[in-house]
Amino acid sequence: ERNQKTDAEGKATQAIFLPRGTPEDKKQEVFAIVLGAHRQLNENSLQEHATIGDYHLAHGPQPIPYPLPTEFVELRTKHWAIVDEHIAKLKHLLGEEDFRKLDEYVNRIFGKELNSTATDPAKPPEPR
Repeated sequence: ERNQKTDAEGKATQAIFLPRGTPEDKKQEVFAIVLGAHRQLNENSLQEHATIGDYHLAHGPQPIPYPLPTEFVELRTKHWAIVDEHIAKLKHLLGEEDFRKLDEYVNRIFGKELNSTATDPAKPPEPR
């Protein structure tokens, strides 16, 4: 009974975050991909914050120079590689049409700044 309740709560949570048009038979996999991306991006963000802290410990409270030091560029590159990897997984799972619908939903809810170009990791991504 407890496992059924946990499963039901997990599915309800998934339903909150996925657009209505997400195919029923793929919702759990989509949610798992999105959650995996979130976890990896959060870990990368923690590494970025630690790197910023280390920089300030070594150089004092000053702005980080531009062009960015290598370790910052590597973490930004990793960030967009994670995004691109999970976008590719979603496209493969959903197919072009359903992925396009998901992409439109994400852009409508969160804005286009989540889009990745990964062409220059020191710059924010360009809209697709």
